[in-house]
Amino acid sequence: MPESKNKQKSNCKVLLCEDSDNTLFSLKNILLRRFTEVITAADGSAGFQKYKSEKPDLIITDIRMPHVSGLEMIKKIREEDNYIKIIIISAHKDINYFMEAIDFHISAFISKPVDFKVFENHLNEISADILLQQRIKVAEEKQLAISMQQEKMLLEIKQDLALARTVQEYLLPEWLLISDDLIFSTAYIPSLDVGGDLFGYYPVDKDTFVFYLGDVSGHGLKAAMLMMAANSTINMLIDQAKPEINPAQILTRLNKILCQYLFINNNYMTIILGTVNLITNEIRYIRAGHPEIIVFDHQEVKARLIDNDKGNIPVGWMPNHIYTETDENRFYIKDNQTIFIYTDGLFECTRSDNSRLGQEALLIELNDKIPFTHPFTTSLEFMEHIKKSGYDISQDDFTLVSFFKPKSSSMKGIKEYYQADIPEDLELEDIQCSDFLYQYTNNHEFAQAFERDINQLFSSDTFQGESNFISGFILLQVFDNGKVECHFWLKSYNPDENGTYRYDQYHLQPLTKDQIALQFDALDIKSNGYLKNVKFKTLGEILQVSCLLDPDQDQ
Repeated sequence: MPESKNKQKSNCKVLLCEDSDNTLFSLKNILLRRFTEVITAADGSAGFQKYKSEKPDLIITDIRMPHVSGLEMIKKIREEDNYIKIIIISAHKDINYFMEAIDFHISAFISKPVDFKVFENHLNEISADILLQQRIKVAEEKQLAISMQQEKMLLEIKQDLALARTVQEYLLPEWLLISDDLIFSTAYIPSLDVGGDLFGYYPVDKDTFVFYLGDVSGHGLKAAMLMMAANSTINMLIDQAKPEINPAQILTRLNKILCQYLFINNNYMTIILGTVNLITNEIRYIRAGHPEIIVFDHQEVKARLIDNDKGNIPVGWMPNHIYTETDENRFYIKDNQTIFIYTDGLFECTRSDNSRLGQEALLIELNDKIPFTHPFTTSLEFMEHIKKSGYDISQDDFTLVSFFKPKSSSMKGIKEYYQADIPEDLELEDIQCSDFLYQYTNNHEFAQAFERDINQLFSSDTFQGESNFISGFILLQVFDNGKVECHFWLKSYNPDENGTYRYDQYHLQPLTKDQIALQFDALDIKSNGYLKNVKFKTLGEILQVSCLLDPDQDQ
C-alpha cells in the first residue's frame, strides 16, 4: 500500500464525505499522498455545501450518514452536474441502494471494510480520466482564447483596412473630374479593401493637365502603404516641377527616391505619367513598364493601341536608371476620341474556365460590344461590360482611367452644362443650380423647386446620417433643342442595424437603386411632375440616376 515519496501528486481537488472519524482519517491520509487537496464533510448536507463552494474534481462518499444521506447528496449534485466523478464507499448491502446509485452514474462502488488495493486501482483509473478531462478543458479554454483573440485581431485588421482605404480614397482624386477643357473618369476597384494602384489628374496651369497611373507590385496592406508613399512623392515632384512638367525628369527623381527609401525588398512600380496640352491637343508621356495607351474613336467605333518599345523599365528595377526624352511618346487627341490608361488588372482578369481576357480581346470588346451611354461614365460602363461578360476583376487591383475633351463633337448638341459636387456633409443650400436653370428655361418657379428638392433629398438622414454617407456629382445639361437632362452619380455605403458597414467579400456594399428610388418618392420629387423618365443604373460602387426635366409642368 505505501506509495513512492517521489510520485507526483495529481492536481485534483477531492471531497471526502464520511461520518466515521476513523475511516475519514485513514482515507484522507491515503488521498493526500495522491491528490493536492482533500476537503472533508461529516454528512450529506455539509458535503453538498462543500461541493457548491469548493467545486471539487472527485467526490468520495459513504451512503448512510446522519441528516442527509450520501444518495440524497448525490441526487442534488446530479441536478447540477452530470459529469463529476463519484465513488461510493459503504458497508450497506441493500441491493436497492446500489440500483439507485447506478441511476446516478456512479464511477465506482467500494465495500467496507475498504480493500486499499482495490481502492488504489479505482483511484488510478479515475484520476487518469480526470487528468485527461482537465487537459481537454485547458485545451478548449486555450482554443477559445485563441479564437477570441483571432476574432479580435480580425476585427482590428478589418478596422485598420477600412481606415487605410479611407486614407487611400482621401489621397486619390474623385472618380470624376469635370472641367471646361478636359474630363477624367475612373473605375477603380482594389482586389482587397486596399490596393497598390495609384492615379491622379489635375491642371498644372491654364493650358496643361498632368495625369499618372501606377501599379505597385504585390497586394494588400503592404502594397497599399507603398502606394500611399509613392503617390505623395509623385505629387510632391509635380508641384516642385511646375509649371514645366517634364515626365522624364520626374520619373528619374521618383525612381531615385523610391529605390533609396521605400523599394528595399524587390518592390517596384509600373507607371505611366504624362501631360495634355489643351492648346495643341498633344499628349506627351512615358510608360515605365506600364501597359500601352488605348485610343477609342467613337465615330468609327474603333480602338487601337499606341504601341511602342519606349520606356520599358519600371520604377524600382534599377536604382541609377535615368529616364530621358527618348523614352517619351507623343500623339494628338482628336474629336470623338477617348483615351484609356489602365493597370494590368484590366486585361489579366479571367473567366471561370481560366481563359484570360488579354489585350487583343480587350480591343475586340471595345470595337464591337460596348454600348457607351454617357461620355462621363465611359470607364465605369467599360468595367461593367467586362464583368457582365463573365470576367472576374477581383483577382487583381482594377483601375481604368479615361479622358476626353468635352467640347469635341462627342458632346454635340449640348448648349451648356452645370455640374456640382455632392459632398459628404452637404447642407441645405450647397447645390445652387436655380440661376442656371432659370437662365436656360425662363421658369423661375421650376428652377427654385428643383434646387430646393435636390438639397432636401441629399441632406436627409438617409444620405447624411451619423452612420451613413454619400458623395457624388450632379450634372445638368441643356441641349440646343431646349431639352434639359439631369444626371446624378452617387457613391454611398449602407450600414447594418448596428451602424457597421456590410462587406461583400472585401468591398463595402453600396446603397441599392431601390433604396435611393424610395428617397426620391419620399420627398415627392417625382410627383411634382418635372422629373420624367427617371432611370437607375449601377456602375460598380456608383449609382447613376438619369432623368429629363420638364420645366413647363404645372407646379
